[in-house]
Amino acid sequence: MAAKDKKDIYIPKNDLDPREVALCILLSVTEGRRKSNLAISESLRTSRLSERDRALVTAIAEGTLDYLIRIDYVISRYTRKPLRFMQPEARGILRMSVYQILFLDRVPDSAACNEAVELAKKRGISGLSGFINAVLRSVVRDKEKGSGKLFDYPEKHIYYSLPKWLYKKLCADYGTQKAEAIAASYLTKRGVTVRFNLSLSSEEEIRESLSEDGAEPEKVDMRRIFEEKGVELSDRYLPVVYKLKNASRLNSLRAFKEGLVCVQDPASTLPAALSEPKEGDFIIDVCAAPGGKSMQLCDLLKGSGMVAARDVSPQKIRLIEENVSRTGFKNISLKVWDALKEDEESFFRADIVMADLPCSGLGIIGRKPDIKQNIKSYSIEELRELQREMLMVVSRYVKPHGRLVYSTCTITPEENEQNVAWALSHLGFKLERSIKLLPDEEHDGFFAAVLRKEFI
Repeated sequence: MAAKDKKDIYIPKNDLDPREVALCILLSVTEGRRKSNLAISESLRTSRLSERDRALVTAIAEGTLDYLIRIDYVISRYTRKPLRFMQPEARGILRMSVYQILFLDRVPDSAACNEAVELAKKRGISGLSGFINAVLRSVVRDKEKGSGKLFDYPEKHIYYSLPKWLYKKLCADYGTQKAEAIAASYLTKRGVTVRFNLSLSSEEEIRESLSEDGAEPEKVDMRRIFEEKGVELSDRYLPVVYKLKNASRLNSLRAFKEGLVCVQDPASTLPAALSEPKEGDFIIDVCAAPGGKSMQLCDLLKGSGMVAARDVSPQKIRLIEENVSRTGFKNISLKVWDALKEDEESFFRADIVMADLPCSGLGIIGRKPDIKQNIKSYSIEELRELQREMLMVVSRYVKPHGRLVYSTCTITPEENEQNVAWALSHLGFKLERSIKLLPDEEHDGFFAAVLRKEFI
């Protein structure tokens, strides 16, 4: 059965049962190949769960996906039947239940076992409930004994729940110490961060609004983040970013509804900030969805100039439209356009071309754990070639002495430094500056480079 058909099967029969909702999210991602962030947000939006149960669903779904490789290794030690041959619902119940037993202290182990058995019955696999119960009870017994069967792992990649090839690549690119820090960061939840639109209101007013609504905003030291990488920015371009300690109902915050803030990781603010647009600039954002960087550029232009935001499909453009509608920015136009397709009308018109291109996403695994399940080793080389094809096209939109801002949300040299070196030697640009942030407990991983066009 095709993945697009599978995803429709995994719908909770009772959307008031948090564990059944969590199971359906998990199956939609692991069996139906849905993106984890979309599966979670859509399920929560359509369910009738209480705030407490919504938090439990998010914790179970995200946590199980974060630790999936380690969880699968643990399960394999308690059953002779390989997971790939198990019925998908049984596999999903075992995975989320082992996560609760090993990592979720708020759930008693006995409750995790009992709920798993009941969930198997609800999902029509009561014949497997005895098998599920036996495996989970064995896990609980060994947890209580501190058995090495649960806590000793033959290889580091299992402990960090990463594909073996990916962990080896991180070690090859960054050394073992940094690779372990990166791998650990993928398992660290950083919460929600928002960037303030300061052309719409002052920092003080936005912060007060968030505080009044109980969001508990805490400022991120963006100047330190930039300066630690040797980049200095004036206050004019320095993003104002806050972490929200309580963002369970983001859509209900007045500052969000009025477009005063945009959800954006500190690292993803780098490209627009480094571009340093001048009022009146014409900017083309070639892969703009969901629109965070476009909104940041509109804000920096202070209502002047124009941001021509483009993406490959109507669905992606609709994501940008949601941001435009909420913020009310007028200095933006939207267009469905494939970045691989030349737009002759745009040749040599743009003061700035923002090229935040499709990539392997290794900088944002902490937010989208499905990436590490789906990315393959050969994908990185394929993506590098795709990025070069796009750069060859979109670089033609830059005016003489204009700037091309190339960025990705990944950390591979192939997709970042190697592509910049290629652009410098093939496309007639000079490097002004670049910055790479590796993922840590404060921000995602990101790369951005500012290239200035030297000749046509």
